[in-house]
Amino acid sequence: MRTVSLSDLNRRPGEIVDMALAAPLVLTKHGRQAVVMMSAEAYNSLVSGRADAVSQSPSATDAKKQASGFLARQAAKTAAQDGD
Repeated sequence: MRTVSLSDLNRRPGEIVDMALAAPLVLTKHGRQAVVMMSAEAYNSLVSGRADAVSQSPSATDAKKQASGFLARQAAKTAAQDGD
């Protein structure tokens, strides 16, 4: 990702914004990453993708139930094999 200092942003705001519209960039302050600048379209895509991923992921309770069911099935298989 391209990096630009906040000082450069102050000197060339139009150019830097045009760069951010083309691809996300990192703004640095005192040589350290401070802010990511990107187009609204890129941001909205990023946020909606995260929301979709969260809404499609199982809740912690569902995950625990699935894990408990799996462990119970594995224990039953082991018990059946031990009984043979």
